[in-house]
Amino acid sequence: QDFAYRWLDSTKTLKKQLTTTMSQYHLYFKVRFFLTDPSTQIDDEFTKYLYVLQIKKELLSGKMWCPRSTAAILASYIVQSELGDYDPEEHRQGYLEDFRFVPFQNPDFEKEVEQYHKEHG
Repeated sequence: QDFAYRWLDSTKTLKKQLTTTMSQYHLYFKVRFFLTDPSTQIDDEFTKYLYVLQIKKELLSGKMWCPRSTAAILASYIVQSELGDYDPEEHRQGYLEDFRFVPFQNPDFEKEVEQYHKEHG
């Protein structure tokens, strides 16, 4: 199957941007540029949720490269959004083992994510 990804120009109609040689189209709505502080720059909760989902997917696939420490911070916010505040009674040792955040994930990375998760509450 031959396909290409391209960003759409918001000033032009879809009809003008999609080629007629293709019989089928798949549109993906993605963030093109990431914000420095989405918590204050995005008001809509559903938009924030979609934003986090894209970051999660891009981190895991390796498409979003960042230093290990930044990946751990981002992963900790993903954990925060899915599990809430860190609770030592509920979040026992190894509670992150079933999560997959990055291709190079190991127990040391999970400990780093856990440490950041503790700081969010």
